[in-house]
Amino acid sequence: MISRQTRWLATLGLSLYAAVASCAGGAGPVPSGQSSPTAPAARPQAAPGAALLNLPAPSTLLGLLPHKTLPELPKRSSYVEADLVQAGSAFVPALPRQREAAVAGGGQLSPNWVSGAASTFGDLAFCTYAFHVPFYDRNPQLRLTWTTPPADFHQCWIGLSRWIPNRWDWFQGTADGKINLASTTPYFNPSADMLVVVLRIGTDVSTLAQIRLGGLAPTADITPSPGAGPTPLHVDLDASLSTPGEGSITKYEWDLDGDGTFETDSGTTASSSTDLNTNGEYPLAVRVTNSLGIKDTASVTVYAAGDWQHTWGLSSNDEILSIAADGRGMIYGVGYLTRPAVGSDLLITQWTPAGRLVWAKTWDSGADERGTGIAIDDDGNLVVCGSLGSGTGGQAFAQKWDSQGALLWSVSFGGTDYDAAEALAVDGVDIYVGGETVNGPFNLDYFACSLDATGGLSWSRYRDSGDNDDLLTDLEFKQNAPSGVSGLILCGAPTPGTGAGLWRVEYALDGAFIRGATMGSPGMPVQGGRVIGTYNTVTLESRYYTAGLADNGSGYQLFVSCTDGSGAQVYATRWWNVDPPVIQDLMFDAQGGLLVSGYMKGFDVGSYYAMLWKFDAPTGAFDSCAYWNNGAVMARAPAMELSLGGLLLGGAAKDASGSWNALTGSNASFSVSYSAADGSGGDAGWIGLDDPGSVNDATFSGTLDSGGGLTDALLVRRALP
Repeated sequence: MISRQTRWLATLGLSLYAAVASCAGGAGPVPSGQSSPTAPAARPQAAPGAALLNLPAPSTLLGLLPHKTLPELPKRSSYVEADLVQAGSAFVPALPRQREAAVAGGGQLSPNWVSGAASTFGDLAFCTYAFHVPFYDRNPQLRLTWTTPPADFHQCWIGLSRWIPNRWDWFQGTADGKINLASTTPYFNPSADMLVVVLRIGTDVSTLAQIRLGGLAPTADITPSPGAGPTPLHVDLDASLSTPGEGSITKYEWDLDGDGTFETDSGTTASSSTDLNTNGEYPLAVRVTNSLGIKDTASVTVYAAGDWQHTWGLSSNDEILSIAADGRGMIYGVGYLTRPAVGSDLLITQWTPAGRLVWAKTWDSGADERGTGIAIDDDGNLVVCGSLGSGTGGQAFAQKWDSQGALLWSVSFGGTDYDAAEALAVDGVDIYVGGETVNGPFNLDYFACSLDATGGLSWSRYRDSGDNDDLLTDLEFKQNAPSGVSGLILCGAPTPGTGAGLWRVEYALDGAFIRGATMGSPGMPVQGGRVIGTYNTVTLESRYYTAGLADNGSGYQLFVSCTDGSGAQVYATRWWNVDPPVIQDLMFDAQGGLLVSGYMKGFDVGSYYAMLWKFDAPTGAFDSCAYWNNGAVMARAPAMELSLGGLLLGGAAKDASGSWNALTGSNASFSVSYSAADGSGGDAGWIGLDDPGSVNDATFSGTLDSGGGLTDALLVRRALP
């Protein structure tokens, strides 16, 4: 059987001599790498033409193209940079070729044609390349790059498929490898195909590294400053790191509102700016054009964060119990998600600064899981703690997730009885967890432990304040030295109603016990609580700020206190309204305020309102109080975080329709301080176990802002009070 290639080769003309002599004579070799100024458009030449190589008509080769499974496929929507470049070894074997080979460095052409000798078409070396480039809009130019160039560039010819007359146009090689065309339009068919034949005469071996269409494209780059911030947000945009590819950048055009239209032309100035006044995500972009007329675009999403509030969850009860925000303003929340008739699973979510849910993942170990703490380590990973199971089967757990929601590791730890992790803190990549544990008889004690970056248990300690259960409510770093973090502070209280005071326990970062103390006031017991320990580098004094509940005999009231390093009172302020609150978080704002979050019984029977109080940190003076009312049975805000100049609150609510309202109350100073009370404790002697469980993507199984659950996970961003 005679092959297709053999048949068309048999039709080639044999009268080579005059034609080849006319195109090859008199030209000397050109050194490799030599370039010349951009030449005018080349014209097709008669030689080598039919006398030298009579190729089949271009249309007869279409069925041999590798991307064609039918006579014609629909066009791709556009081309990419890779479509413009073919490696020298990427000639199409099914298309016309002879005396060629794919070798290291490209496509090798080995002609054996001697001028004046009885050479035939069998002495020519050639191969064919196929380009598929929809909507080509670059400069009309073909470029050849050689690993081993021809000894004489005149001995290289380029044939292009000219589709309307169904013939080949031939162009003689150039010293710089560039063939400038009047237009590429005649060489693309309606299916965006172009065929290119590279032909060598002579007797020297050459290797083609690559063949490409058009000049080098610019590379656009855009850098916003800042990339995220509170509204109204002024953003400066810098495109000075854009590169022209070749030539120079002649124009910068900008999309400054993210609508996809480049409405601003800054000429050759590589910068612009815009003001974003409303909450949202803005895909700002720059389009650069080089002196060849080739364009490139780069975009970046800028987040303008205003006030927003969202709920998300399934049809049962879901809640966010702890939140964290990274340097980009991305927000992470952890809590639990309840599946009817199944139980609760750990819930971990990511939100943009503008309030869009990016992803939501659940984790299930086979028991009921509840995430209680989240922090971000120096590698940008998320560290989570919580509890799984209950009673004698309860265990504390810790996990590390990456910022895309992939679980890196998960460990459970504890003794043979109940253990639960309630809070954590991360220093670099070192992890510290606090919670409650059972030692001996069923009696809850505080615990603190340290994990390394891989989840390995470094040390674990417990502390017992007496015969009552000790409920941990907070774990924070102790900042009592100019160098920063020097230890851990654990805060909590015994079971409500036992009459004992709020406890504070301190450990060194290596697990060594430092001291314990209890807070109380004659006739006014205190309990619950959150604590912050700071160090003033000017006065060289330590301060401890605590928020909790104080009982004046008629019910518990919110209090905020400040004590010095010895535990002596600096101030103590209590605030009360009709019903007692529940205190859930304490933090500084950026303006010298102390913010306290929680919830309290509402003004309607059976309802609870999320609460936010502000006090002046230096003096303890009451500043303001606000409640979040959405007319629902339950709204809680147990978690707070500062991010991009605003306040984030996480919790649970029926829906996201609520509004913040001012609330007045009474406040007064009272006397309270800490006294030494070490209690007893030691090494918990736990064992940590890998507990991978299963991760599920819940992003689209929940519902955003529908109010369909009993309570849904709540996330709120609002201006600082």
